[in-house]
Amino acid sequence: MSGGNVLAIALLGVIIITILALLVAGNLTVRVDPEEDYAALFPAPDSIPWGKGQEATMWLSTNRNHADLRISSVALGIGRIDRALPAAGRERLGRGVGCLDFAVASLAATAISSAAGTATLTGEVERAPSTGAVVLYLRVREAGQTAWSAASAWTVGTSGSTFSIPGVGGYDSFEVEVSDTGEFHEPTTRRISVDTIAGTATADGRLRQFTVLPDTVIGVMACSEHDDVVMSLHGEDGREIARYVVDIGPAPAPVPRPTPTMSPDAGYAARRVCVDDVASRAAYLDSGELAGAPFTQADFGGRLGGAIDSAALAAASPGDLHVHHFDHELSGGAVQLKVSALGSSDTQGLDAERVYPVRLNARDGAGGTAFLEVGVWLDTSAASPGGDGQCP
Repeated sequence: MSGGNVLAIALLGVIIITILALLVAGNLTVRVDPEEDYAALFPAPDSIPWGKGQEATMWLSTNRNHADLRISSVALGIGRIDRALPAAGRERLGRGVGCLDFAVASLAATAISSAAGTATLTGEVERAPSTGAVVLYLRVREAGQTAWSAASAWTVGTSGSTFSIPGVGGYDSFEVEVSDTGEFHEPTTRRISVDTIAGTATADGRLRQFTVLPDTVIGVMACSEHDDVVMSLHGEDGREIARYVVDIGPAPAPVPRPTPTMSPDAGYAARRVCVDDVASRAAYLDSGELAGAPFTQADFGGRLGGAIDSAALAAASPGDLHVHHFDHELSGGAVQLKVSALGSSDTQGLDAERVYPVRLNARDGAGGTAFLEVGVWLDTSAASPGGDGQCP
């Protein structure tokens, strides 16, 4: 090896040792930036033409453990909540509270008294487009404790949007919650902490917040008309990741349904058969009994343009065998239903426990067609005077 190469290698070693020494002496580190928070709703809420009464389904995609969805107005509500599964499609998780008449929009504390250990709660109620008194519920617990006081109610007037509740607390330091119900659901409950000794308090103005896990599908409901409703997604530190602003217009006009083409169905009719003898089923009928009055053109509700030219019996529905209980006879433009041999048999014949449906198809001389659904029933309470099925 030449002397020049030996010198180059030696110099390189000195440089490397010097750099390592500087890194150790200066406690230098190489920092790699963490992955940036990402969260989005698909489809984007601001890409949807919202109208009162509609519900849109959205899917959350995020690289975080969860994202907090905040909604600025009761004009939007949360409906169905599902989990998206790669193989099975969706798994039902539950359903949100839907549309609300009002919600507690903000909560703060004023007039903090260290002597009494109390404060005055102030806040705002956001209403749906309606008036009327609303009832708020509040509860208190001492800081560091887990048990809450019993919920108490506070009424806000018929059109008021702000409230002030004095003398709340009773501790040097306490937490207080105010909600629209006595169940204190997390999304609709505002919570603050008050330190009466320091004279300080937190404030809560999130309106409604929902913790949403990755691959969750939620149904968002348009509850009332409103402009500039904000839907925002927040990371684990509360920092806003995504924001959508939507306008909710009036309910979409109903789509007119086309008038269905009239079928030859002429409606329904009933016919009664009275037994020959009430003594026993074997004596009820002997075949050929008349099933009520005959059917004429008039019974088909104007669907036929002339007298009945031909007729046929058919099953009232696929697989229905009751058509075999009857025969028919056409005479003078009228169709008479009669009991067949099967219909009069002792074991398989008509009885009083059911109505027997049959379809009567009819055709006039000009080729017009129509049909009637006929229900035939056997009356065993009275015998036919002539033994022909006609009732007294």
